[in-house]
Amino acid sequence: MTDAKISAAFIRASNQYLVHCMGTNWNDWEKCGFVKKEDHTEAVQEARIEYAVIINREFLEQIKKATFKDGTDKQGTTYTDSLRPLLLSQTNLNLLGGSHDFSSCLDNIWKQPAVQTWALVMFRY
Repeated sequence: MTDAKISAAFIRASNQYLVHCMGTNWNDWEKCGFVKKEDHTEAVQEARIEYAVIINREFLEQIKKATFKDGTDKQGTTYTDSLRPLLLSQTNLNLLGGSHDFSSCLDNIWKQPAVQTWALVMFRY
């Protein structure tokens, strides 16, 4: 997949999230009850960031659970020990702890922590 196709797929998925959060008229600022269009644009951006955080956090949690079945503090195998620095990087720990800034990640899907982590895993193996 190209960068444009992946970004388009993310936008489609986040649009579905916006429908869930703001209703079917999520892209009409007046029907959503906003006084100013800028407030609506900001709310949509915040919802997209919220969606990116949910998706990235869920992906990292699932891959961490699958890799470290007995917990991250237990003795691992050769493979799990080689994945430890990738999956438990400071960026990923910040995301899992809730303190990652996603405002710069929406425009470039490749900057999202889950995508970067998966790319590093695939590169290593």
